[in-house]
Amino acid sequence: MLVHQAYKKWAVLHRTIIGLKIISKKINEVYGLNLDFSDFCLVSKINIVKQTSENVIGRPLIAKYLVLKGIVDKSGDAFKQYLSDTSPAYQALPKASLEQNIKNAKKLGGVCFLAHPGIWGYTDDQVKNHIKSAQIAGLDGIEKYHSKQTYDCEGLVSRGSDFHGISVKSDTFLNVTKGNLTELEEKTLLDRLFGQ
Repeated sequence: MLVHQAYKKWAVLHRTIIGLKIISKKINEVYGLNLDFSDFCLVSKINIVKQTSENVIGRPLIAKYLVLKGIVDKSGDAFKQYLSDTSPAYQALPKASLEQNIKNAKKLGGVCFLAHPGIWGYTDDQVKNHIKSAQIAGLDGIEKYHSKQTYDCEGLVSRGSDFHGISVKSDTFLNVTKGNLTELEEKTLLDRLFGQ
């Protein structure tokens, strides 16, 4: 639980509440909607004053809010109409380097995994260099199995469904895809994470 709480605090403080506010404001301006950011935060269980959240913050929360308000029927529709990277309301959020993000998460007790590095559009050598740099910064493991790539690395391995929430990808749950890890890899991962 400590790792999860640390991740939520880190995610909110370093990336997202300001970004969500900018996105909701742009949606209002571009599409003529009247989204109330305070109501969005209340419904989404985001405490702006304390900079905490009971949810992982991101565009899927805005999508859920648009469904709740009857603006779209499904979260997928919200992404197609309002939240895609090509939408006029899209706001690219400022990003720290991978290494800085790892260091920030580790300071708060987080366990850091690198998700599907092989699909970033880099060469194999570039990916290997990114992985080495991330390991030096404190990376704990890597998503070893993904539908589009597999890389060997030292450290822990994780399953790789690329899960982003039930409403976004409903054929998987909580980043678990059966058969993605060997029994030994799964036991090693659980032992390292939870001391079992």
